[in-house]
Amino acid sequence: MSCTDSKLERRRQLFSRSDQLLFEARGGTPDQTLPLIAEALIGSFVSPLSEGSILEDLKGRDPSGPCALELTAYAPAGPEELVALFGNVLLPQQKALRARQLAELPFEYRIRTKFDSFPHTHHINHRCTEQRPQSFPLWYTPLSTTRALPIMLTALRIGFEIFESRFSSLSFGFAPVVTSHILMEVSAEAWSLKLLTEVPRRASTVPVLSHEVLARMDRRLAAILSWSFASVIKNEL
Repeated sequence: MSCTDSKLERRRQLFSRSDQLLFEARGGTPDQTLPLIAEALIGSFVSPLSEGSILEDLKGRDPSGPCALELTAYAPAGPEELVALFGNVLLPQQKALRARQLAELPFEYRIRTKFDSFPHTHHINHRCTEQRPQSFPLWYTPLSTTRALPIMLTALRIGFEIFESRFSSLSFGFAPVVTSHILMEVSAEAWSLKLLTEVPRRASTVPVLSHEVLARMDRRLAAILSWSFASVIKNEL
């Protein structure tokens, strides 16, 4: 098992029928599994992440939100950062093409989201936008970047917020509001996971764990890390 530490806190919220659940876990990244973990996380989304993709009831994380960065000491997350990939790309040196010498150039590849539309009273859509290095071919996607040559991935960050439809007295009706925050950071040496969500008071279940993206993430990570965050949360609740 690669998880070395985890904790679960349940906090009572004043003037609310829900409690706040905070789960944190960290551990060591098994040797040479960083590309596999990146592929598992990025592949957990229902639609392929690329320029113009639409996400329903989900958006990139707020950098000033409750889940703070720990591992990835790279450029801080900007507005609604969903995925950030960091590493080096091997490119021929312009002055040494005949000698076949390669230069390692650092890269940052990000997927962000921005508001798109309200398709229904209970739902909200966000659209993906890319920030790609100039050295990347146009056909590179976040998923292909996890294994494509000549790219060497060194770390990744994935964070998002999940909406649920809630009744609001301010809007005199139902509206989608953020109820869950997820952040996972992975380097070649370590990983860190944070989940902050709302649960019904005195409930023994965590509704967000059945969310399609989170359920896929849990299954795919369990196959690599031999550890399931959903199982740990259910056992400790």
